[in-house]
This record gives sequence, C-alpha cells and structure tokens, in this order.
Amino acid sequence: KEVTVPQDLFCDVTGYPAKIYSYSYGHYNQDTVKSVKDAGYTHAISTLPVAIGSAHKTSPLEIPRIPVDNHQLVIL
Repeated sequence: KEVTVPQDLFCDVTGYPAKIYSYSYGHYNQDTVKSVKDAGYTHAISTLPVAIGSAHKTSPLEIPRIPVDNHQLVIL
C-alpha cells in the first residue's frame, strides 16, 4: 500500500502515472525495490551515500542522493 497509494493519488490529481518513487527516509531493501518495480515505477530515489557520477553503478530503482541533515551537507 505504501508504494501504490501515492501513485494512485498522483494520477488522480495530475491525470498522469507517477514513474519516480522516493523511498521513505531513504530506507529500502530488495523486497521494497521489487514492490516499487511491480507497481510500475521506473526510477526510485534512495539515500545511498554515493555521489552521482562516481564509479559506483546504480540501478534506476536505487538512484543515490546526497543526504542533508539539519541543514548541513554530509560530506562523502
């Protein structure tokens, strides 16, 4: 439900399906990734501590973002 309800609401409001998901607080596991994919999302944002453009290969369903905590950038 946590994966499909936001998608349904987005579609109801905009008339378009949501294709990008943001994991709650960046927390997820492979079961969550499967649920997101099965729900029809093509991309998902995580809080993996990896700089975009680094040598780290990421899945479209595990796109990293640099975490910000208490208005301070966390240096990787």
